[in-house]
Amino acid sequence: MKHQHTPPEVVHIRHADGVEYWGYEPKTGYVPLDETYLARASPGFRNLNERAREKARDAHLDKCTTIKKVSVPRYLVNTRRSLPGKDGHRWTAAFEDFRAGALALLPVCELFSNAEAGCDLLATVLAGMRCESLREAESGFRAVVEIRSTAPEIEETLTTLAGAAVTRKKWKNGRIKRLAVLDWRTKPGGLPHRIQDFSRLKIKVKKHPTLRVPVPYIDTVALVMGADSAQLREAAPYLENAAVLLLNCGSNDWGGRRLRTSELAEYDPEVVKGLDEERYSVAALLCAWWAAEEDEVTWARQIVVEAKASFGKPDSRYISIQLDPKLLNKAIRHRVLCSFLDWLEAEGLLAGEELECYRATVKGVYDPEPVEEIPPQYAEDPPVFLRVMRNLVASKKIAGLEEPFRKGDKLLGAWRTISGECFLVMPEDGWKKAYSKAARADKDVDTTFFQRDHWESELQKILAEAEAIKVPSSGYRYRYDLYGTGKRDSTYVVAIPAGLLTEP
Repeated sequence: MKHQHTPPEVVHIRHADGVEYWGYEPKTGYVPLDETYLARASPGFRNLNERAREKARDAHLDKCTTIKKVSVPRYLVNTRRSLPGKDGHRWTAAFEDFRAGALALLPVCELFSNAEAGCDLLATVLAGMRCESLREAESGFRAVVEIRSTAPEIEETLTTLAGAAVTRKKWKNGRIKRLAVLDWRTKPGGLPHRIQDFSRLKIKVKKHPTLRVPVPYIDTVALVMGADSAQLREAAPYLENAAVLLLNCGSNDWGGRRLRTSELAEYDPEVVKGLDEERYSVAALLCAWWAAEEDEVTWARQIVVEAKASFGKPDSRYISIQLDPKLLNKAIRHRVLCSFLDWLEAEGLLAGEELECYRATVKGVYDPEPVEEIPPQYAEDPPVFLRVMRNLVASKKIAGLEEPFRKGDKLLGAWRTISGECFLVMPEDGWKKAYSKAARADKDVDTTFFQRDHWESELQKILAEAEAIKVPSSGYRYRYDLYGTGKRDSTYVVAIPAGLLTEP
């Protein structure tokens, strides 16, 4: 009697974009019907063109016995429709809950003393809620933030943020489980984690072992901790359409925003506390934001258009082919954050006055006012000289009109009346030291002039021509009996009209 082969058994998993097939083999268990499988089942499969490979796959499936058909929802809503109460009762989220969520979420902008870090975190979470449509509009966009920090406060902060964005772990009566926190760290001797440890669809088939396959993270938030490069590569296809917060992970090419340790040095624990206390309200708010746009694709395209427009128009002869991916990513996050603030106001959840400070913070981070260029200032310029001397007069002690001025006194100079006019009179050597020190302390002043030999003489010539100092009838160095010794002709001084030192 001839041996009869049992037809291959297959599980069909229908996704929104197509069908995923898993074959069952008694010796090896479940295996995906990928090219490796089909190459074993159909000799010469790898040498076929695309159309022929599809026909060969369909022919093989016709021979198979379908033992299970399941479908996976495209979107797994991040929170339940009702909020839990302390007394065990649940209620549908109302206006007050959405408002409470907004008041707890927006302070994330000010979570760190560096506002850019907080704004980037919040913008990334918001973009994650609509990540699929944003990536459809701009394929290179990734809602990713990468952080390296061993501070327990940072881990607590990110865990709280992810837990406030996603409060649900199970769907379809537990058949689907997806965790918002993917902790890849293992204890010494422990087995490494796989993506299905954090996200899985459990399929039960009679007389067969349970099949567990990963489900993608779409329009949600995931905190990934301690994953190495290989683990990130395994998880990448399942995380590309979600906001991903990477904490102490291996190298990757996801192109996210890397937050430096210095940007996270100081944080506000009250913001984290508020997020934790209002996590269900925050999740409800983000869910409402996710569902608010009837035509999310059009919204995403407009976001990308506005982001690209922010770079201005290139030379009329050229058309931009590609913008800097990091700058474009930043511009998209900016527009998403602005769109969220506008939505809060349009829904009446927060008034314009309440949003004003957040809009100012966001603008300061992503679209700051251009800094007016200060023309170069040189130590030898008479206006610079007078400005520096005014500051010295305000900070240094000066002898009065009738007070004596002696060598060794810790005085800048003395006020003296010369020919009916008041002057600040300083010994030439003392002025030289005081002025060079004060000018060098001013970061806006170019002091290369002081590198010249006998610069003090050259500067006095310049000041004499500008009538900024008193000069004799001939020459530029002025002598005055500042010490009251009767030896006027032996004391060189710098005498500045008092009127020039009191002008603004």
